[in-house]
Amino acid sequence: MNIYIIDSKRVSHGTGVRTYIDQIRDFARSSEPDHFHLTFIDIEENESCIKNDKGVNEIHISGSPDLRKEAYSEYYADKIIEWIGEVERPLFHFNWIFHAEIAYFLKSKINCSIVLTKHYIIYRNFVSTNYDIFYHYHNNLGKIASPRKADLEMYHEYLNYANVDHFITVTEDAARVLQSLYCIEACKISKIFNGIETKPLGCTNGEDLKSHFGFSEKDFIITYVGAINQRKGILDFIPVFEELCERYDSLRLVIAGSGSFDLLFSRFKRFWSRVTFLGTVDKATLFDFHKFTDLGLLLSHAEQCSYAALEMMHHAIPLLVSNVDGLNEMVQENYNGSLVEVSFNDERCEINLNDVRNKVIELIEDNQRRLILGKNATKIAKENFCLESMIEKTFSKYQEIQAQCPSASPIEKISVVVALPANTEHLSKAQILSLQSLIKQSHRNIDVLFLVNSKIEAVVRNFLNSTIGHNVRSKIVQMKDEITADEAFVYALNKLELGKYVAFCNLSCIYFKNSFQNRLVFLEQNPATNLIVSNNFFVNSNSHIVDRTHPTDTITFSKLIKTIVPYNFNGFIFNTATLKKLPVKGIHHLCWAKLLEIDEIRLYPAYEFNVFQDLMTNRESNCKEETIQLISTQLERLGVDFEEKELALQAILVLNFSNTQFISKSGSLTKWINKLEKHLGIDIRRHMNWA
Repeated sequence: MNIYIIDSKRVSHGTGVRTYIDQIRDFARSSEPDHFHLTFIDIEENESCIKNDKGVNEIHISGSPDLRKEAYSEYYADKIIEWIGEVERPLFHFNWIFHAEIAYFLKSKINCSIVLTKHYIIYRNFVSTNYDIFYHYHNNLGKIASPRKADLEMYHEYLNYANVDHFITVTEDAARVLQSLYCIEACKISKIFNGIETKPLGCTNGEDLKSHFGFSEKDFIITYVGAINQRKGILDFIPVFEELCERYDSLRLVIAGSGSFDLLFSRFKRFWSRVTFLGTVDKATLFDFHKFTDLGLLLSHAEQCSYAALEMMHHAIPLLVSNVDGLNEMVQENYNGSLVEVSFNDERCEINLNDVRNKVIELIEDNQRRLILGKNATKIAKENFCLESMIEKTFSKYQEIQAQCPSASPIEKISVVVALPANTEHLSKAQILSLQSLIKQSHRNIDVLFLVNSKIEAVVRNFLNSTIGHNVRSKIVQMKDEITADEAFVYALNKLELGKYVAFCNLSCIYFKNSFQNRLVFLEQNPATNLIVSNNFFVNSNSHIVDRTHPTDTITFSKLIKTIVPYNFNGFIFNTATLKKLPVKGIHHLCWAKLLEIDEIRLYPAYEFNVFQDLMTNRESNCKEETIQLISTQLERLGVDFEEKELALQAILVLNFSNTQFISKSGSLTKWINKLEKHLGIDIRRHMNWA
């Protein structure tokens, strides 16, 4: 099994992410698990090369300093594919959110699996830089379905999460955020706490080291490790520290880390001699200081599974930490430390400094209690935060995810029907890209049937003759000049020899190379499923993601698609035998009729193709009476009571479901949606991203 850890040393120095990757790297040096071939891919290096660093395989990939931002992800995806060579079903483990778009291009080009460890929560980082953004999500978590488009960094994160097969979170808190804010299904999330090596961290006596570094035997040492900034809470502590210095002559503060020292210095008014600034220090020296530290301090406004806290716990240091989500999973009140009250009002985050002061005093004056808390800290660290457990659970998850990645194409044939508009004189750029992606599918047992009239046959033949790299069988079927697309689809269904499955090509789609292979494997593995629907990416003309359809769970999706989006048929693959039993009058009628008859509809757990947003067709029907009848039948089957006026409102809703502004401004539609939500028991606005 080939695993590739995606890294970038250029951006990770001094971070928890750096420590996490280094822990895996160190483990690989000592004892790489059987059946795993582990390689670290470091991008943004000065030169490209393959090397072996003390038994660890590394691939360094360089990039031009003037590489455009919009070309960054595809460039590195192509380079990764080039450097790893022909590898069956590789698994890529990402650790940086901004690398996630690389996964989009990897999945579009090769058959692979993607894992992302969620080390930090972006909106929490805004707590000290843009509090309005932070407070919006903090106050509405669980009430909104996705990040706002105006919050570009978070919305980009939301889009790229569709490319991830599985998420590893380092806290329960992060798992909750992924589910509530990013609509990630619980089955795609595993919580694995960070861990560090539990072997003895040096044998030098702490009291000897204390004297060696110039401290007296009676000094009470409070140590802070982390970045120097507002979010980490060290600035909040300075006034309390100076107040306590007046009470305790032996009080000392050690600060290790880098950042805004000018800001830190501005907070000190006196007692400078009581503070030791270590700056960025190597682990060996830091751990020497830990051996005589009396109290560890971490008053972060936002944090996850802090390595700084972990390292102190392994050194039997009791902790004083802020009671924020993430940290409060590491520290239990009065067991291995103490939690400080934190409040988030509509203006700022406030650490309760009185609580800080009182708890520091309690810990200074109760030596026996500190010893018990420290002993318990070590116990928790060894039980829950050891490297061996982290590695075992992570590699076990690799195996589980790899088992879900299809290893070979099914033998079953699928027929893909393409009906070009009758007035087509030439193919647009979007249509060419769509058709190229179709005939270059990795699944070889595909028949692509072009239904064309005499006017556009030459256009199709020219396209097929000029395209290099066909992987599928193509056949041109001549139709009458006046035939409509709907009539062509019905003809194909009734008159042509089709495979076990049939799909209808939408010429605004760009299909991933493995789209049909993966979906056919899914259907073969789920024989009771007669129809699956994939979600869509929306991409621009350069194939970069600009939006996506809203993800949700299968049960809710089934209700939604039967209620709101029956024309969104881009991802449908049908079981041909089942489909032929239905009365079909055209592609739009086909989709609705199919949805009405089929109970076993499944949301395919992936984003298999992209849609050019500006080429999405209007959802209109030439047969208005038939459309209204289908809507009526649909509502009846869902058990919804409706009046004639409400039937018209439902038709308006269905035909304009992507027009958020239109829907939100209509009072009558609002009342009707409220009625639907109450009956169906789902939050339509939230799942359709109208909220």
